Amino acid sequence: MSATAETELAGIGEQITSLAPLLASFDAELARLRENTSFTSREMTGLASGFSAALRRSFDGLLFDGLKLDQALKGLTARVIDNLYAMAMRPVHKAAGGALAAGIGGLMSGLMPFAAGAPFSQGRVMPFARGGIVTAPTRFAMRGADGRLGVATTGQARPVSLVMNITTPDAESFRRSESQIAAQIGRALMRGQRNR
Repeated sequence: MSATAETELAGIGEQITSLAPLLASFDAELARLRENTSFTSREMTGLASGFSAALRRSFDGLLFDGLKLDQALKGLTARVIDNLYAMAMRPVHKAAGGALAAGIGGLMSGLMPFAAGAPFSQGRVMPFARGGIVTAPTRFAMRGADGRLGVATTGQARPVSLVMNITTPDAESFRRSESQIAAQIGRALMRGQRNR
C-alpha cells in the first residue's frame, strides 16, 4: 500500500471518528422523536375513542331519545370540547399532582425523624426484615404473645361472629336455596379462619 493510500485511510478514519458525537446526538434525537410519537399516538387513540363515544351518544340521543338534530350536535360539540380540554389539562394535572406529592413527602420526611420508616407500630417495636423467605415458624423477640411470626397461639383465638340478613317474599324459594346459603356461610368462615 502506498503512502498516499495510508494517508487517505487515516484521514477517513479521523473523519469517521469526528462523526461519532454527531451520530450519537442524532441517535438521541431519534429516541426522543420515537418517544414523542408514541406519546402522541396514545393521546390520539384516547381522543379518537372519546370522539367516537361522543358521536355514538349523539346518534343514540337522536335516534332513540327523540333529540332534535341541533340538540344532538350541541351535545356532540360539548363532549368533543370536554375531551380536548381533558387531554390538554392531563399533563398539567400530572405535574401539579407530582409536585404536591413531592412537597407533602418532603414535609413528612422533615417532620418524621426516621430515614426508613418508624420502627414502632401500635406501641410495639417492630423488627425490620433482612430478606429471605420465612418457611417455618420463626421466633421474633418482640412480635406478639409467643414470639412466632404467622402462627396463631393457643388461647388467643377470638370467637367469630357472622351476621347474614336474608329477606325474601317467598319462603319456599328460601327453603330451596338453603344449601347455597349454607355453602356461602361455610366459605365465609373458611376465609375468616385463613385471614386470622
